[in-house]
Amino acid sequence: VDTTAPELYIPYNYSAECDEELYYGEAYAYDNCTSVTISEEVDTVFQGCPQSYDITRTFVATDECGNASEPQTQTITVRDTEAPVFNDYVAYYEFECNTPIVTENPTATDNCGLVSYETTDSDISYDGPGFALIYRTTVATDECGNNSEAVQTIIIRDTTAPVITG
Repeated sequence: VDTTAPELYIPYNYSAECDEELYYGEAYAYDNCTSVTISEEVDTVFQGCPQSYDITRTFVATDECGNASEPQTQTITVRDTEAPVFNDYVAYYEFECNTPIVTENPTATDNCGLVSYETTDSDISYDGPGFALIYRTTVATDECGNNSEAVQTIIIRDTTAPVITG
């Protein structure tokens, strides 16, 4: 009479960054008398954003006589821990006081998801007549809350001498 459950061996738990390829190892089992069937249930639980989640794989080995191993679970932890990275951008602008101020906003890329932006200008500071300084800060945030910032310096000067006519 076969009353011994199979011995079940499952893949190890591990963690990965959201842009890494996941490895789904195979479980295997040995039985003292008969062949073994391994069942697997997979459950994915998101952790606050689409790029951070846990995959649980629960395995059970059953022999031909119906003896089943205790369920064993592998957990694959996937997280987005990297902030968006700003692409090349112009960090310094200088304008004549009577010209339009036209700048290009910095853009960023993320390893796993979408990026949103928030741009703020510091208060304009004046250093005497004919000179103004603005610090423009752009914060790039991914869907998991990781963020980075880019700062642009904008200088407005009056370098044109008055013209006397008449």
